[in-house]
Amino acid sequence: MAQVCCWDLLHVSRTHPSYTHMYAPGMRRHIKAAIKLGTTLEEVMEVLKLCVVQGVQTCNLGVPILAEAIAAGSATEARP
Repeated sequence: MAQVCCWDLLHVSRTHPSYTHMYAPGMRRHIKAAIKLGTTLEEVMEVLKLCVVQGVQTCNLGVPILAEAIAAGSATEARP
């Protein structure tokens, strides 16, 4: 795989598919560029799978912290 393909895949993996960003035009642009330069569809799919795993792991770590913060805020509000 050419270095330029890796650059486009890096853009695909870092920003465009993330839960907070999800910028479809950017994903489309970089995926098309990577495929044009020789990246296989399987390689693109592997990158996207890694993005999903990263997003799920972020939720697994973040949701319990959010729940604690909400509980602490509720306890503070209940006090006179």
